[in-house]
Amino acid sequence: MKLQIILPDGTHFEEILDSLVISLMDGYAGIMKDHAPMLARLKDGKITGKDKIRTFEYKIKNGFIQVLENEITILADSVY
Repeated sequence: MKLQIILPDGTHFEEILDSLVISLMDGYAGIMKDHAPMLARLKDGKITGKDKIRTFEYKIKNGFIQVLENEITILADSVY
């Protein structure tokens, strides 16, 4: 799956990964290959992604996520 994190000033992060765990307004969601299409508001907090070699973590503030055809796009005000 391809992940893009886009901030108001442009693309911050672009990576291929195997899974992603995100904080939604009503709980957590796990996303893997061939996930159903989704559009949701993210809760301020962390996202955790994994590929075959490593795990990474970012904190997102004021964001939305779109999952469509194995592409994940996160729009956020800030990431750290």
